[in-house]
Amino acid sequence: EVKHIYSEYQDRLSRSATTWGAIRYAFRENNVLFYSQLDTKPVDLRDPMDELIFGIMSVISQFDNRIREQRLTSGKFQRVSEGKWQGGPPPFGYEIIEHELKVSNRESKWVKTIYEEYRKGKSHRDIQDLLRSNGVLTRRGNTEFSIGSIEKILTNPHYTGSYQVTRKSTGETWSN
Repeated sequence: EVKHIYSEYQDRLSRSATTWGAIRYAFRENNVLFYSQLDTKPVDLRDPMDELIFGIMSVISQFDNRIREQRLTSGKFQRVSEGKWQGGPPPFGYEIIEHELKVSNRESKWVKTIYEEYRKGKSHRDIQDLLRSNGVLTRRGNTEFSIGSIEKILTNPHYTGSYQVTRKSTGETWSN
């Protein structure tokens, strides 16, 4: 029933070659017109020229995404090999200072408490209740830690002082 699709940029439709193929097929078979940015003329995949340009743009988009991914992972691995934080939010109990992961005085005591209570045989739910009753806030300011968040804290290798990062493209691994 849909006959018009609007997207600010064509590359926002998908990052997967398989999905691109399915989108092109669905647009063509269902006479769907595609509008991007300020174009007043839609892309009509029943028109051979429009289909060619749409296909070229999808391949360029996939190429651009792969190059961007390579740069990001290369930069991440480089930072880690230099002893710096890999990027993204730090684990609960840590903060980032000058690109390095440092213990957060405010949160680290609660990480220790979580481990101590777990070692005593307390359940994840008991630990959740303890954190809530003490007004400990999550990173997002929530008053309740999810069971999954507590599990992540208990299984995160950063808290035991060792972790490793593997570069997918080469299989190269860095461990501390």
